[in-house]
Amino acid sequence: MEVTPVGIPIIILGVILFFWKKEYLFYAFVFSIPFIATAVINIPKITFGLQPSYFFLILLLLKALITGEVRYYPTLASVTFLIYILFATLSLTMPFVIDGSISATNPEGIVSPIEPSRLQLTQYFYVIFFALTFLMISNFMSNPSFLKKSVKIYLLSAFFVSLWGVYQLISGYFGLPYLLLFNNSLSNAQGWFQYKALRISSVAPEPSMFANFLLSVIPIAFFFGYWHLCFFLIVILLLTRATTAYLGFAILVLCIIFNLRRLYQFEKKRNIILALALVGIAVVIVQLLYKYISKYGFVDYFATSIYEKVILRQHLSGQNRFRLFVEGMELFIKYPLLGVGIGSFRSGDWISTTLAKVGITGFISFSLFIFLLLKEGLRNYHLTELKRSSIAFSVSLIAVFLTMCVSVSDLMYMHFWFITGTLNALGIMRSSKALPRRG
Repeated sequence: MEVTPVGIPIIILGVILFFWKKEYLFYAFVFSIPFIATAVINIPKITFGLQPSYFFLILLLLKALITGEVRYYPTLASVTFLIYILFATLSLTMPFVIDGSISATNPEGIVSPIEPSRLQLTQYFYVIFFALTFLMISNFMSNPSFLKKSVKIYLLSAFFVSLWGVYQLISGYFGLPYLLLFNNSLSNAQGWFQYKALRISSVAPEPSMFANFLLSVIPIAFFFGYWHLCFFLIVILLLTRATTAYLGFAILVLCIIFNLRRLYQFEKKRNIILALALVGIAVVIVQLLYKYISKYGFVDYFATSIYEKVILRQHLSGQNRFRLFVEGMELFIKYPLLGVGIGSFRSGDWISTTLAKVGITGFISFSLFIFLLLKEGLRNYHLTELKRSSIAFSVSLIAVFLTMCVSVSDLMYMHFWFITGTLNALGIMRSSKALPRRG
């Protein structure tokens, strides 16, 4: 076990906050959410790196266990998630049934026979851990004061990691040394330096992961009125040159246009015009950057990426994703009810991964979980105090989840659980009937 250089101050901070205030410990967790490629502790023997967000969350769960302060508030979404966990548990029997008769690409990217192994237990424990994460976030964010402060910290964190992404881009462009301070985890392949063209991955292992995180932040910045930050994040999102970014940006624009009528009810007209202008300006700025970069040797910086990835599927990552998608669907057809078992397969998208791992039962239950969270967000539109948060986090979940369906397979990213936990918390606040209704 190795404590990383950045892990030393994080551990010290965590211990201090653990014995001081749980509120600040939660804020530290929120700020650390995007640092996916960062490790507090690396364990070479099992190729594992403990992310800062996981570290702070473990401390929060430990403190809650000691004090007994965390409570479970049943909502339709949380009950549905428990049903998903039940099917995930049942799927653990499938490796025993299959017993090595077929092979599949496991979460480590290795094609191996499907049989009982540590990977299934590891992935199952992740599911339990994320259930506790969802519960913890729901508890904290159901406090209006925590909600407001956490949103500001989340946006501040996004601003910081985006600036770090700019530093990464400049380093690559001018051939300067890049400080691997936040790219030190053994759990994730640090592939940023392998790209032939300049791309931004910042504190994530690769651009699509970072783009997925930014998609969770941009709607929040937009609907909470942080226009300058929203503009900056859109530019950074497009500079990742990830398929996830292009698809997610299109989804965001559609969702924002759809919600303008609701936004108009509590925003001035000039702010809405400004918000729309920011989207257009961001695209123009990126186009100018494209021309500048092309002038100095990086021809077709954006156009080639989109053409190859989306249209021709000639990009290596696109070919690999498509192959894994087909493999996942074939496994689902063979074992449609419970799949081949959680932890037995992973592709490049959530749909084929989930269908292959936990079958139609797990797929439907988790999809219903997402649907109920969005439905809860819609129900909160008529509540004055929850309107802005409901719109922001609902659009955020739509953008993140839809892009995960086609380009990100894992539910292991904390920004996903931060969004879902917050939407569930908004439902808890509505159920408490402590908020004034409009009219």
